[in-house]
Amino acid sequence: MTIDYDHQATKWHRDEPKHKSDFCGRPETYAIIESLGADQIVLDIGCGEGYFTRKIARIAKHVIGVDLSEEMIKLAIAREQIDTLGIDYRVGNAVDLISIKDSEIDLCVGTYITNYLNQEDLLKFYKEISRVTKSRGKFILLMPHPILELITDFGDAAKYEIDTYDYIKSRGKQFKAKLKTVQGDFFEVGVIHTTLQDHFTAILNAGLKVLNIKEPVFPEEIADQYALFNKIRGKVACMIIIGEK
Repeated sequence: MTIDYDHQATKWHRDEPKHKSDFCGRPETYAIIESLGADQIVLDIGCGEGYFTRKIARIAKHVIGVDLSEEMIKLAIAREQIDTLGIDYRVGNAVDLISIKDSEIDLCVGTYITNYLNQEDLLKFYKEISRVTKSRGKFILLMPHPILELITDFGDAAKYEIDTYDYIKSRGKQFKAKLKTVQGDFFEVGVIHTTLQDHFTAILNAGLKVLNIKEPVFPEEIADQYALFNKIRGKVACMIIIGEK
């Protein structure tokens, strides 16, 4: 099951928050990035059309954005030509970052990229983070919660197609979902299920270490503002791993 992001690219273009992770997940991730200081060379892995990359660029020394979707990168580059922030956008694969040199990056950021990786690719991904990151460099990964995502009722905000699911036996299985925006649009997304153990095993085998984990709770005030999020008010909406080489 493949999610076609080239076909959906124009739907993703945005300057304001419009779906679940824009309101809970990305703001918390941005705050962590901000706390690390401005003098950072940042790699945004799975940057899409650049919504979050543009935010990072306003506080970082330099940002490189990489995404597998050529159409997403075209949109990002077109926006960069209008609103120049010095972002270097490239088409590339998260598990084979061939355009990035060894130890080139101070901070690797990934928002909702690990959910497209099986156990084998998850290890490759973390090894690539280890390769491109400087010694004592950091990584911040926002992702669906490995334990809670597929057993949480998000309502229309994120509706999964689940026939059978088992936390252990469903490893490697992809579950497709539709995200609804506050404007009423829909996006097709997916989660290849991996466990918390899969992440920690891959991180350790890649020579990285975890510094902290955060589990953002969906804000009551946002749920009050948008009925779309009523079912997830006060619930854990995602997970953020903060680590270091």
